[in-house]
Amino acid sequence: MRKYLECGDLHRGFARLVCGGCCFRTILAYSCKCRLFCASCQQKRVLLFAGRLDAHILEQVSHAQFAFTIPRLLRPIFKYHPKDLGLLCKAAWQALREMFQEIASDPSSLPGVVISVQSYGDHLWMAKCWPSR
Repeated sequence: MRKYLECGDLHRGFARLVCGGCCFRTILAYSCKCRLFCASCQQKRVLLFAGRLDAHILEQVSHAQFAFTIPRLLRPIFKYHPKDLGLLCKAAWQALREMFQEIASDPSSLPGVVISVQSYGDHLWMAKCWPSR
């Protein structure tokens, strides 16, 4: 919590940035780098990841987004066994592959997939399980 409260505070430290071409100078406050807690730091990670996907991975073709959710009754299993999320991602990819192969009527068609697991639901689940005071 302390790191989050100090995020972006120039009094807690900063870096001086200087452009070698035009000599423009500015300062950049240090960030807390608290993943999933600080919205500012999380947004930076999301934008960097999206930039890498766009520049190095995704082809210039149409894309589709699919969201898979874990039923509430199964969420505790993945909370206490997070390594099993990899198996769940493989199952989601296999389901998408089978769907695309059936639609394309081509058993050799293979979709490219980027899977990202969002764990925000775990925190919501924990909050709902504990009685409020």
